Amino acid sequence: YEDTIETCDEILQEEKKGNADAYFLRGASHLYRGEQEEAKADFDAAVKLAPEDYDLYLNIYQCYNDENISGLGGEYLQSALNIQGEDMEHYYNRGRIYYYLEDYETAQSQLIGPVEQKYEPAMELIGQVYLRLGDYEHALATYQQIQEEFGKTPQSYNGLALCAMADGDYSTALSYIGEGLALEGSAG
Repeated sequence: YEDTIETCDEILQEEKKGNADAYFLRGASHLYRGEQEEAKADFDAAVKLAPEDYDLYLNIYQCYNDENISGLGGEYLQSALNIQGEDMEHYYNRGRIYYYLEDYETAQSQLIGPVEQKYEPAMELIGQVYLRLGDYEHALATYQQIQEEFGKTPQSYNGLALCAMADGDYSTALSYIGEGLALEGSAG
């Protein structure tokens, strides 16, 4: 982490306007070293430079979650919900935020529009939301629709396997897992 901090220090000295990625990486390095105050200062600087970058907020949350202090990271997710926008991407990203906040009903309501427009990442996420809500029938239908619309992927087979396991059909789950692994193996 020390090398990352030094590299980010050099980048930030060179760039007059700042660099959100450098602040984020330096903040993450500080956090993983147990330096929470320094991490928060860098994360705040990164967010100030990129206030509408949903991935940045989610990455910060993940860093805190990695250190078992997701409550502090949750504050960043709450801030991300203030990003304004009414297009498909904004609804999808708000759905992601609510998913990580474990507010699955609100995540579902945010994802409805992008799912209706057959936006693949939203469809994959709503499948996960349905699984978390215990709505295995809709989850299964979602993963089947993903395969019909976008083709068979390891992720869609994983979703189908989770649905089968929730239904207690472990042999079908193993079959889905095998099919997904076979796809993954042929890609490399």
